[in-house]
Amino acid sequence: MSQNNVPTCDPRKLNYGDTPYPVPVRVIFGIYLILTGFPKLFTGAGHANIIHQLTVLRIPFPEIVSWGVGSIEFIGGLLLLVGFLTTIGAVLNLFSTGGHFLFALLTGLFPSGGFPAALIRWIDFWPIQSRR
Repeated sequence: MSQNNVPTCDPRKLNYGDTPYPVPVRVIFGIYLILTGFPKLFTGAGHANIIHQLTVLRIPFPEIVSWGVGSIEFIGGLLLLVGFLTTIGAVLNLFSTGGHFLFALLTGLFPSGGFPAALIRWIDFWPIQSRR
């Protein structure tokens, strides 16, 4: 309680480590990221696919970035799954996924059939996108 008897919520004092609530979310996202990162690292078709997607999104050095994308997804997913360094794994995946989404917004390109029509209509009004 603060001096004026108003309860305060200090996020630094919240401890979710004593509860099982984050475990299912962590495990589900961990498995998903492992399954999506595995082909980018360990299969020729998956690696060629991510290089193609990065090239279409005009991300510089797609051959090099593709290894980073696959590694972040796969290793970050493993970290989330086993519960070790979960914050680092989650933040790396957040920036990786967010960066690709930002490049897709800026270039006006999305993988075909990967997004609902409502999102595509919203993108038409995105102020950063260049009008044709």
